[in-house]
Formats: sequence, C-alpha cells, structure tokens
Amino acid sequence: MGFKSFIEKLKIPFDMNKKFIGCLKFVYFNKIDILYDLNRGNKAAHYHSIFPPEYGCSKIDPTSITMPTKKSHFIVNIEPTSVLKLSLEFKAEKSDTILASGSLKDNKDYEKYWFLHLNDYIAKFTISSSNSSLNSLWTISSNLKHLLNFWQHIAIDLDVNGMVSIVSNYRFKNQDLISGVSVKYFSGNVSFGSGFTTNSSTLEGLRGCLRDISINQIQIDPRVIYHKYIVIGKISLDNCQLVDPCNSPNACEHGGKCIASLETGNTKCDCDKTGYVGKTCHFCESSIQILTLKSFINYS
Repeated sequence: MGFKSFIEKLKIPFDMNKKFIGCLKFVYFNKIDILYDLNRGNKAAHYHSIFPPEYGCSKIDPTSITMPTKKSHFIVNIEPTSVLKLSLEFKAEKSDTILASGSLKDNKDYEKYWFLHLNDYIAKFTISSSNSSLNSLWTISSNLKHLLNFWQHIAIDLDVNGMVSIVSNYRFKNQDLISGVSVKYFSGNVSFGSGFTTNSSTLEGLRGCLRDISINQIQIDPRVIYHKYIVIGKISLDNCQLVDPCNSPNACEHGGKCIASLETGNTKCDCDKTGYVGKTCHFCESSIQILTLKSFINYS
C-alpha cells in the first residue's frame, strides 16, 4: 500500500501538495539517526535538493517567489472591496518595474487601473486611465529610494475615505488623499510581477523575487500558487537564487558560456573552445569523433 493510500485509508486530513519548510531535529527511522548519517555522508541517507543541506537552524525566511522573466507573474482573485491593503517584500533587478497591479471601478462605473511600481528606484502607487500605459490620474510616492538586489518592503493602505498610505521598509510613511479620482470598488484580480503591459520602454514586469505577500489581510502561501492561482510564465520557489536562469545547476557544463532569454527564461550554451558540444556542452568532441569513426569502420 502506498503512503498516499495509507493516509486516505486513515482518513487523516493531509495535503500531499504542501511541503515542509523549516528545520528538523532528532530524526530517527528504525533507531537510525538519519541526520547524523546524512552529515557523515553515509549513503543510506539521501538528500534531494538543488541547494546543499545546512546543519543548524537559524531564523527561517519566508519562501520567496522567483520570477526570471519580465513577463512572469501570477494572479490572485479576491473579493471586490472599497479598500486596498497590500504588503510585500521584493528584490528587483531594475529601477523601473511593476510589482503589482489591478483594476478598479469609479463611481460612474468606468474602469481604471492601479499600479504599484518602482520609478527611478522610488516606489509609487499610481491610478491610470489605461492598462497599457501609465497615464497617471493620481499618484503617491514613497519618497524613499529603494535598493536593488536587496530585500525591500513596501505597503499600501487605502481606506474607504480615499486616504492612501504608502510605507517603505516598515518605517518611512507618506500619506495623501486621492483627489480627482473616485473609487467605488477594487476588482477581484490582482496581478503580482506584471500582468499589464505598458508602452514605456523602461517600465517592465518584475525580474526578481517577491515574498511575505498579504492583500486585504489574506496571506499568500507561495507553496500553493500553482494550485490556487493563475500562473503566467516561469516562476520558481527558492531563496531568490534563480532570477538568472543561468544560475541553475549545470545550466552549461565544462566552462560553456550560458546565455539566458529575458523574454522566456530559456537558456542556451556557447560551447566554443571548450572541447565539448551539445545542448549543455555535455558531450566530449573527441568521444563523438571516435564513435563516428567506429561507425564508419563497422559500416565499411
């Protein structure tokens, strides 16, 4: 009987799709200390991950959602509401990028669009008349330049009276009242990473990572985004090491030069002068020549 069938037979509520993230201590199986054997390199204990095991347990960071292309994003559906409370941490590779976006209806039932984005390193919340360009009807700035490639925090709190607070790194706060734009309610779909294409040559979807996301007091669990939300493009769950697809283990072997596409996240390898060929420079040229020669001799 398989483990899953065993669980089902016991009628234990157990989600096989949720993986444990954290630390283990004193793990035994049939009186065998698994962690001890793993640390010793005993082949009886196997560890499976693209990252090496760490012994000892420090503070566990939230799982990050890595987006390697400017089109990578996921869409969360929430109940339409007249308020918006959004908080997240991010790492970005560019000073102009979209972090999150969505739409709203004004009091005349006209559709408008909102963007949480970086503009010249500064986080802004902008309401636009278009979903294809940042035609700003109203905007508020965090007035703080964010660092690239470091974890940064940004939060938006918009109440029923139209007062918007934007908070950077939990300390720096700016507040303003929306003027000239009415908000009847925010629509249900919120896109993280991209979702809307702008005509700006500089503003793109996020190439980077998001973590610790909450929207209207709903915490987004990264482990279930593929089962619960709409995912577009390549997304991975890691510690933000795979923003560059060339950082994947063995992307190119034997000194091959890795070239990644910012559009698709796909990689190709330049094997020139390595002595190897193939998709990841994994075939030795001399071995292929020997095989070809043997085939020719056998054929003749």
